[in-house]
Parts: sequence; C-alpha cells; structure tokens
Amino acid sequence: MLSPFATAPSEAQTTGTPDRPQIVIAIGNSQSMDGDLSGAIMTGSGNLSSGLTSLYNSSSPVNYSVPSGFTPPMTPSQTASAPYTYNNNGTLVDNGASRLNVAKAGLSSVLSQYLPSMDFALEDYSTSGTSLYTTWVYYMSPSGGFTFANSLPTNGFTSYAAYQSFNAANPNASPPPTRWVNNPCYKYGSASSSVKSYCTSLSKSGLYGSSASSAASTLSGNQYMQIGASSDDPNVNDVLYSNGNSGLFVSYNGPNPASPYPPNFSLNDYENGSIYVSYASTSPKQGTYGNFGTSPTNAGYVPYSPQVVYAQRGFGYYVQSLNATGGNQVVSMTNLGTNPSTSAVNTALTPFTTALKPETNNSSSSEIKALAYQSPTAGLVQGAGNVLSNLTASCAGQYVI
Repeated sequence: MLSPFATAPSEAQTTGTPDRPQIVIAIGNSQSMDGDLSGAIMTGSGNLSSGLTSLYNSSSPVNYSVPSGFTPPMTPSQTASAPYTYNNNGTLVDNGASRLNVAKAGLSSVLSQYLPSMDFALEDYSTSGTSLYTTWVYYMSPSGGFTFANSLPTNGFTSYAAYQSFNAANPNASPPPTRWVNNPCYKYGSASSSVKSYCTSLSKSGLYGSSASSAASTLSGNQYMQIGASSDDPNVNDVLYSNGNSGLFVSYNGPNPASPYPPNFSLNDYENGSIYVSYASTSPKQGTYGNFGTSPTNAGYVPYSPQVVYAQRGFGYYVQSLNATGGNQVVSMTNLGTNPSTSAVNTALTPFTTALKPETNNSSSSEIKALAYQSPTAGLVQGAGNVLSNLTASCAGQYVI
C-alpha cells in the first residue's frame, strides 16, 4: 500500500497522554482523480456490452500492468497484471491504479496505523445531483485527418512516454516522430456486432478512401491509426462523458470555432461554462442532425483537431452543481479518548472503510466517487476549517491533510 506520510507527530506516539491530534482528511474528488498516474481515465475499462467487446483490443482494454507499490483493491493477489474492472455480482468496481484508488489505499493504511492514537474526520467536495455516465476515450487527428498503417513507421510510437522521450533526445529526428494507437476498426469484418456496424458506417463516410470499398480496406486492413493527441495524454487527462452515443464514431467538418482559446473564448467564458466547440458532421450519424460538440470537463479541455474519433471505454460521474464555499463531511471527527480498545478503534474505522472503498457504477453507493467537474479547493479547505472550529481544540493540535 502507498502511504501519504511515513511518520506521525511525536504527540501521537505517546499513548499515555489524553490529548490526541485532531486531523481532517480532505480529499479532492474531481473527475480527474479517476485518471491513472499517467493521466488516462480507465475506470470501467474492459467491461462493455457484447456488441462492443472488440474494443477490448483498443479503447477499452481489460487488464493493466500493476505499478510497483500498488495493490489492486478487488484482486489483491494479482500483482503483475490485473483487470481494470471487477464485476461484483453485476456491480462494476474500479480495480485500477487510479489516483483515487491510490489515495484511498494510502489513507486506509494511515487510518489503520494511527487511529488508535489520533482522531480523524473525512471530507470531500460538496456536490449535488450525481449522475452515472458512459465514457469515451477520444483521439484527435493530425492536421490532415487520420491515416492508417499495418506496421509502425520509423520513429512511430504507440506509447506517449516513449514518444516524448524520443522527441526530447532527438529534436531534429528525420522522419519526425509520430504517434499511433490501435485501430478500433482493425479486421472489423469479424468484429463484435456493434463495432462491425459502426466501422461499416465509417467506411461510407468518404473520409478514408475514394470509395466505400477502398475505405473498408483501409480501415479493416491496418492495425494502427495515426493520431495527433489523445484524451489519455497527461496534459489532457480527459474522457467524453455522455449517454446514448454510438460506441465508436468520428466527428468532422469542424471545429467551430477553430480553437477554444482567445480570441474565440476568454477566461471569463471558461469560468462561466460557455465554451463549446462543435463539428457539423459525424459518422455514424449522432442525433437527429449529425452535428456534435463538447464543453470542458474537470480536465478543462475540448478537442479541436480536424477530426475526432470517440471510442467507448467505461463509466464515470457528473454532478449538477458544486459548493465553492463549503465541503462535505463524509465521516465526523472521532473521539476515542486515551488508550481506546481494539473494538472501539475498529468500530470507529468502519465508516472510513466504507467511504474509502473503490468506486462503483452504483450512483447510490456511499463510497467517495470522482465526480466534480471543477475543483472547489477553497470550499474544501473552508469545510475542513468549519469541522475543526466546531470542536474543542486538542492540546496536540488540529491539522488538515
């Protein structure tokens, strides 16, 4: 398990004193906390409907390599490779190394170790109107649109980290490095039913060949798709949150405006939630008119390349509103006194354990979820202060972590 701090204050190590530090643990549970340590939001990956299972080879992988020091919460014995998602009798549970799971693991370890000698409370962002959504990874095209290849070209990379490292070490490389991902339409003639249907529509869009047959050959016969950027990139850290869209589609004939930056939009536009970048066409056609657009999530990003491919991944959450001036007290401050019994400590630990369970696709369950579309940190800090101000202060001090 990972621990956010290694040693306790000296007061807490003296079990004979009646004074116990009072500590508010404040978790910023914005949507980006569903991202892994490299930025990719993988929650729910690898558990799609039967018609979309071919996407397990591209946008929605089943397994991940477990990073050193992390224990998958639902499959703790799997230390090399583990599933992103654990199906617990129909409830999907995030089993990946998301930032939220890493934080929860560390906090659980701290609470188990120090609750006998410290008092704790737990707080997160104050939000309302929680809704479950399906997520899509999105790939932004190079300037000329998407191209495809059956093998990686010289200086072609599927790993963002490897691409960045090569770029830094070889600034004048020839040919310049390019980025690629697994083509979600590769061999789509034998793909799962929905993917086959979506890729057939793409072959008729006129985007990838002079005829439907040549486009079908391009889409089906090439393992890799060249991209300009991905929502999995550390500097994007995003997914599309939506419901009712095709599991795979491309938006094109845009963007409008050309970018989400000034002079098209201002910081005030961002703060007021009025940024919207759209495309006139989609394939397969989305909605009544076929147009499609996006606004920023917690990532603060919207795609604005000539074409954008969206491919279904997993699940995530959105809320209707945030409280910028207060927090949400998840667990009240404990008050265990001097030398509490093991039974008393275990009882006090129970609500923390419940709140720190991994995120599920049950919007009514009580674990902390990554759901805030902004990060009202001021409200979180104010909320922690309110918790402490309503207590009789301990001589051992009051803290917020």
